[in-house]
Amino acid sequence: MSELSELSAAIQAVVARWTSENTEHMPPLSSSRVKELLETLTDEAPEDAVTLYSETGGIAEGHMDDNLFSLWPLEKVIAEARATPGKRIEFGDFLIDSHRYSLACSAGRSEVWINAHSGDPSDDHRIFDSLTEFFVKYANASSEDAAFSVLHGIEEQA
Repeated sequence: MSELSELSAAIQAVVARWTSENTEHMPPLSSSRVKELLETLTDEAPEDAVTLYSETGGIAEGHMDDNLFSLWPLEKVIAEARATPGKRIEFGDFLIDSHRYSLACSAGRSEVWINAHSGDPSDDHRIFDSLTEFFVKYANASSEDAAFSVLHGIEEQA
Protein backbone atom coordinates (compact mmCIF):
# COMPACT_ATOMS: atom_id res chain seq x y z
CA MET A 1 0.00 0.00 0.00
CA SER A 2 1.39 3.43 -0.90
CA GLU A 3 1.86 6.05 1.79
CA LEU A 4 -0.97 8.19 0.38
CA SER A 5 -3.30 5.16 0.27
CA GLU A 6 -2.37 4.39 3.86
CA LEU A 7 -3.11 8.02 4.82
CA SER A 8 -6.44 7.92 2.99
CA ALA A 9 -7.49 4.72 4.79
CA ALA A 10 -6.49 6.17 8.17
CA ILE A 11 -8.43 9.38 7.56
CA GLN A 12 -11.49 7.38 6.54
CA ALA A 13 -11.23 5.42 9.80
CA VAL A 14 -10.96 8.64 11.82
CA VAL A 15 -13.96 10.15 10.00
CA ALA A 16 -15.95 6.97 10.72
CA ARG A 17 -15.06 7.34 14.42
CA TRP A 18 -16.14 11.00 14.34
CA THR A 19 -19.45 9.96 12.82
CA SER A 20 -20.02 7.33 15.51
CA GLU A 21 -19.14 9.91 18.21
CA ASN A 22 -21.49 12.49 16.63
CA THR A 23 -18.54 14.84 16.12
CA GLU A 24 -19.67 17.58 13.76
CA HIS A 25 -17.35 17.41 10.76
CA MET A 26 -17.22 19.04 7.36
CA PRO A 27 -17.45 17.43 3.93
CA PRO A 28 -14.23 16.97 1.97
CA LEU A 29 -13.13 19.37 -0.75
CA SER A 30 -12.09 18.42 -4.27
CA SER A 31 -8.38 17.79 -4.63
CA SER A 32 -8.13 20.62 -7.17
CA ARG A 33 -9.70 23.07 -4.68
CA VAL A 34 -7.39 21.87 -1.89
CA LYS A 35 -4.34 22.36 -4.14
CA GLU A 36 -5.55 25.80 -5.17
CA LEU A 37 -5.97 26.91 -1.55
CA LEU A 38 -2.71 25.39 -0.28
CA GLU A 39 -0.74 26.91 -3.12
CA THR A 40 -1.68 30.35 -1.77
CA LEU A 41 0.61 29.42 1.17
CA THR A 42 3.37 27.39 -0.43
CA ASP A 43 4.88 26.97 -3.88
CA GLU A 44 3.71 23.37 -4.15
CA ALA A 45 0.84 21.83 -2.21
CA PRO A 46 2.09 18.79 -0.26
CA GLU A 47 0.43 15.64 -1.59
CA ASP A 48 -0.36 14.37 1.90
CA ALA A 49 -2.15 17.60 2.87
CA VAL A 50 -4.13 17.43 -0.39
CA THR A 51 -5.11 13.85 0.47
CA LEU A 52 -6.14 14.89 4.00
CA TYR A 53 -8.55 17.61 2.92
CA SER A 54 -9.78 15.56 -0.05
CA GLU A 55 -10.93 12.92 2.47
CA THR A 56 -12.38 15.24 5.13
CA GLY A 57 -13.17 18.90 5.46
CA GLY A 58 -12.08 18.82 9.11
CA ILE A 59 -14.12 19.29 12.26
CA ALA A 60 -16.67 22.10 12.38
CA GLU A 61 -15.44 25.35 13.92
CA GLY A 62 -15.79 25.34 17.70
CA HIS A 63 -16.05 21.56 17.95
CA MET A 64 -13.64 18.74 18.82
CA ASP A 65 -13.77 14.96 18.86
CA ASP A 66 -14.08 12.77 21.95
CA ASN A 67 -10.27 12.85 22.32
CA LEU A 68 -10.32 16.67 22.45
CA PHE A 69 -8.68 16.99 19.01
CA SER A 70 -9.89 19.42 16.37
CA LEU A 71 -8.77 19.15 12.75
CA TRP A 72 -9.37 22.62 11.37
CA PRO A 73 -11.35 23.21 8.18
CA LEU A 74 -9.00 24.25 5.37
CA GLU A 75 -10.44 27.77 5.30
CA LYS A 76 -9.31 28.25 8.93
CA VAL A 77 -5.87 26.80 8.08
CA ILE A 78 -5.50 29.39 5.31
CA ALA A 79 -6.77 32.27 7.48
CA GLU A 80 -4.44 31.38 10.39
CA ALA A 81 -1.46 31.03 8.06
CA ARG A 82 -2.11 34.44 6.53
CA ALA A 83 -2.56 36.04 9.96
CA THR A 84 0.65 34.56 11.39
CA PRO A 85 2.96 33.57 8.55
CA GLY A 86 5.75 31.21 9.42
CA LYS A 87 7.66 28.18 8.28
CA ARG A 88 4.99 25.71 9.39
CA ILE A 89 1.27 25.56 8.62
CA GLU A 90 -1.02 25.07 11.63
CA PHE A 91 -3.84 22.61 10.97
CA GLY A 92 -5.46 21.67 14.29
CA ASP A 93 -5.50 21.97 18.04
CA PHE A 94 -5.99 20.04 21.26
CA LEU A 95 -8.33 20.93 24.14
CA ILE A 96 -9.76 24.17 22.82
CA ASP A 97 -6.44 25.53 21.59
CA SER A 98 -4.22 24.60 24.55
CA HIS A 99 -1.68 23.73 21.90
CA ARG A 100 -1.64 23.47 18.13
CA TYR A 101 -0.47 21.06 15.47
CA SER A 102 1.43 22.23 12.43
CA LEU A 103 2.94 20.87 9.24
CA ALA A 104 6.50 21.44 8.12
CA CYS A 105 6.20 20.81 4.39
CA SER A 106 8.96 19.72 2.03
CA ALA A 107 9.38 17.31 -0.87
CA GLY A 108 5.63 16.70 -1.16
CA ARG A 109 5.14 15.49 2.40
CA SER A 110 4.65 17.00 5.83
CA GLU A 111 6.17 16.47 9.25
CA VAL A 112 3.80 17.01 12.17
CA TRP A 113 4.86 19.40 14.95
CA ILE A 114 3.21 20.26 18.24
CA ASN A 115 3.31 23.95 19.14
CA ALA A 116 3.12 25.14 22.71
CA HIS A 117 1.53 28.52 23.35
CA SER A 118 4.39 29.64 25.56
CA GLY A 119 5.72 31.97 22.88
CA ASP A 120 9.07 30.20 23.06
CA PRO A 121 9.80 28.39 19.77
CA SER A 122 12.09 25.98 21.63
CA ASP A 123 8.93 24.51 23.21
CA ASP A 124 7.76 23.39 19.75
CA HIS A 125 8.87 19.96 18.60
CA ARG A 126 8.32 17.43 15.84
CA ILE A 127 6.11 14.56 16.96
CA PHE A 128 5.81 12.59 13.70
CA ASP A 129 7.91 12.30 10.56
CA SER A 130 4.82 12.37 8.36
CA LEU A 131 1.14 13.22 8.29
CA THR A 132 0.53 9.58 7.41
CA GLU A 133 2.26 8.37 10.57
CA PHE A 134 0.20 10.81 12.67
CA PHE A 135 -3.17 9.74 11.23
CA VAL A 136 -2.39 6.01 11.13
CA LYS A 137 -1.46 6.06 14.82
CA TYR A 138 -4.45 8.27 15.68
CA ALA A 139 -6.84 6.01 13.75
CA ASN A 140 -5.45 2.95 15.53
CA ALA A 141 -5.51 4.44 19.04
CA SER A 142 -7.65 1.94 20.93
CA SER A 143 -8.30 4.01 24.04
CA GLU A 144 -8.51 7.58 25.26
CA ASP A 145 -5.03 7.18 26.82
CA ALA A 146 -3.60 5.86 23.55
CA ALA A 147 -5.13 8.78 21.64
CA PHE A 148 -3.68 11.22 24.19
CA SER A 149 -0.24 9.65 23.66
CA VAL A 150 -0.53 10.00 19.88
CA LEU A 151 -1.72 13.61 20.13
CA HIS A 152 1.25 14.47 22.32
CA GLY A 153 3.89 12.46 20.47
CA ILE A 154 4.49 10.20 23.47
CA GLU A 155 6.01 6.85 22.61
CA GLU A 156 3.99 3.92 23.87
CA GLN A 157 5.77 1.81 26.45
CA ALA A 158 6.16 -1.90 25.69
